[in-house]
Amino acid sequence: QAKTIANTSLNSYSRSVTELMSENMPEDTEYYYQGALDDRTRDVCLSMISAGFLTKKEIESKYPSAFIDGGGYNCRHRWTMVTSTVRDSVKKANSIIDSKKSFKPVTARGVEI
Repeated sequence: QAKTIANTSLNSYSRSVTELMSENMPEDTEYYYQGALDDRTRDVCLSMISAGFLTKKEIESKYPSAFIDGGGYNCRHRWTMVTSTVRDSVKKANSIIDSKKSFKPVTARGVEI
């Protein structure tokens, strides 16, 4: 339980730092939802990973509160600025979504997307 609290705190802190940094970035800066892609990944996190490269405005519109909250408690993901090394992860997330029998993304605040 202590590990979960520590991980949640560190990931929330990371997302908060990105939020602060984004205030000084151009509006067209794109972000990618980065983190683990495995059988424990929440559907909402898979949805955000597969969404590809989004501006902060697009993120806030499509996934309310996710820029700081991520997928919710104990989320292992964060928004990070797009670099050339992340493009393959989008393809992988879409492949996982396509192979899932049941895909129902819900935000940390219970909003189905």
